[in-house]
Amino acid sequence: MNNILSINTRPSFDETITRREIHSYAPYSSITVDSADNIVISINQEDIYLLLSESSIYLEGAILKADGTAFTAGESPEFINNGICFLFEEIRLEMNGFEVETCKNPGITSCMKGYVSYSENEIKKLNIRTTLFVAVYR
Repeated sequence: MNNILSINTRPSFDETITRREIHSYAPYSSITVDSADNIVISINQEDIYLLLSESSIYLEGAILKADGTAFTAGESPEFINNGICFLFEEIRLEMNGFEVETCKNPGITSCMKGYVSYSENEIKKLNIRTTLFVAVYR
């Protein structure tokens, strides 16, 4: 009986993380996304903890020339540095309906952050890695 009412000791909690899983989510919008569409990826699981620092977004699509025709096998499209971020006007993170983070013009924002955060040698290394982007030809 004394053990049940032991209020002088601190309670013990087991808060260890037992495993780590990777989940994939698809946007609510249709398969084809127009330039004016909002892309919403909603995660409605309340029993998980999200490690947002290691989250990523995988984009897949076709790259066309300015006239709307596809690139041939001999032609190679080139992206400017950080080119994918320039495809978006705004990126917003909301949790439980509350806005946690917003980034307007993510291409410009991330370029400015990169130029003040990295040394000249690190920027050169990052530029080399951006050429490894593989385009999807359809």
